[in-house]
Amino acid sequence: MYQKSCPVLQKYQKFQDFSNRTSKQINVVKCFLFKPSAAVKIWKHYLCSIMSYTYEYPRPALTVDTVVIKPSVSNKMVLLIQRKFPPFEGFWALPGGFVNMDEDLDEAARRELQEETGIQITDMKQFKAYGHPQRDPRHRTVTIVYLAVVEELLLLQAGDDAATAAWFDMNDLPMMAFDHLQILTEILESFPIKSLHH
Repeated sequence: MYQKSCPVLQKYQKFQDFSNRTSKQINVVKCFLFKPSAAVKIWKHYLCSIMSYTYEYPRPALTVDTVVIKPSVSNKMVLLIQRKFPPFEGFWALPGGFVNMDEDLDEAARRELQEETGIQITDMKQFKAYGHPQRDPRHRTVTIVYLAVVEELLLLQAGDDAATAAWFDMNDLPMMAFDHLQILTEILESFPIKSLHH
């Protein structure tokens, strides 16, 4: 029978007293048995609901930041947002933020970019991860940096925790938050103007 071959049911059979499992756990198993098409989504949300209780050691927070560059023959323009809240209130930063528990990294990068600048970009690539223990004064934070190249200076509309958004010449940057100046420096070193200009 299907029930005997169900991997989720087999997993729960290791518990000696199945009747003592929570109603949420039992509903997840029933979903696998009778509604396989919805099972993956239900299981994903269930795991998120119990995730905070499955690991007793401290964990770093995870963020995404996106470097959006508009190259030209002589320079590069980069998209920055001015932070509305501490830490680094009033400083400029790359658009980005914390990854939600139920979203992929690429999805988080696109969402944060749209929320803080009003623009939508689908073609972006991971550049590098940054995780120095002191890079964020609030707590240990690891960020995944994305790179996107655009053909024109897109119209911006600041939102969420961005006070404003603007384009800056990478040779004349404002006061930067976190380690974002280091990130832009490494982007500039890794991708010369000619390699980004189409």
